[in-house]
Amino acid sequence: MKIKLLILLLLLGGGAFWFFKAKPPMAMPVAAAADRKILFYQSSMHPWIKSDKPGKCPICGMDLVPVYEGDARASTDTNMVVLRSDSITAINVQTEAVAKRPIIRTLHVIGD
Repeated sequence: MKIKLLILLLLLGGGAFWFFKAKPPMAMPVAAAADRKILFYQSSMHPWIKSDKPGKCPICGMDLVPVYEGDARASTDTNMVVLRSDSITAINVQTEAVAKRPIIRTLHVIGD
């Protein structure tokens, strides 16, 4: 019984390895980016870090990413945060209309 279970586990492990190893890596669309003009390079984590040539962010060490002409990130306003629709979905951003309301404070405590 133990030998059959061991053989089954080895076959499943080998099949999983073959399945994930057999897929070729996905290629990034390079042609679309080559047609657009690069305005500057910017840090993804620190958007106020900008450069006219590729390099590394001096704060976190990540590669600077190109910002293309017509891109929403091309704004010079560093106080504005712009998210793509897939980022909004991934982090579950929820918005609400601004309205004047009274300030209500709730204090949660443990004890008697």
